[in-house]
Amino acid sequence: MGMNDDNISVVNKLLENSENVFVVGGAVRDVILGKKPHDFDIATDLKPVDIMKIFGEKSSKLTENVFPTVRVKHGNSEMEISTFRKEISTGVGDRNAVKVEHSDNIKDDLKRRDLTINALAINAKTGELVDPFGGKKDIKNKTIRFVENATERIKEDPLRYLRAIRFKLRIDGNYSEDTRKALASNEVKNLVLNNVSGERVKEELLKGVQSVEHFSGFFKDLNEFDMLNDLFPEVHKMVNHDGGP
Repeated sequence: MGMNDDNISVVNKLLENSENVFVVGGAVRDVILGKKPHDFDIATDLKPVDIMKIFGEKSSKLTENVFPTVRVKHGNSEMEISTFRKEISTGVGDRNAVKVEHSDNIKDDLKRRDLTINALAINAKTGELVDPFGGKKDIKNKTIRFVENATERIKEDPLRYLRAIRFKLRIDGNYSEDTRKALASNEVKNLVLNNVSGERVKEELLKGVQSVEHFSGFFKDLNEFDMLNDLFPEVHKMVNHDGGP
């Protein structure tokens, strides 16, 4: 997968303590796309306290947020290691309105992710691809599809609305029918407008500018879904404007 020796050393230390160690998310997606991953995230059945013991306090740090993750520094590498988890929503439109429980299997962990192309894992011991939601097929077909129900995934965190558009541009893809329907839904659009802070919108925008060559498509899709004027009114004024003052 293009890991350096420091990355491999971290994974091997985890494998010495558990057989359930998986590379997850973007790195797997990039490998299937034929790209070299820059970051590697790991999911395991080991609990955060166990991971901290393995690597020691000098090399590991627990991030205190809704989803506790251990950040491990080893040599020139830095990796995020998370315990398998499942989510139980306790509210709508608020990323913090979820109850998180540890799980003992990778499929529960993948189920809580946003898009099928991100809900992929590779078993670090066997090399087996874990793909319960057809993410590899969607990558090959360049299809943006939410894990299971699109509207429900966006309700869990409305920022996923913008992430879907960004990833569609990133893979030069298209939307599945249910994804397009959700993005055009007034109910879903209102969730985005009422529950996503300007700061988070800005962060998603910057990620897109850095990762997408022709980022104008981001604004074009927002305009198609009648969201551009609400999120970026200054940009909306430039639609069909050829130049000049």
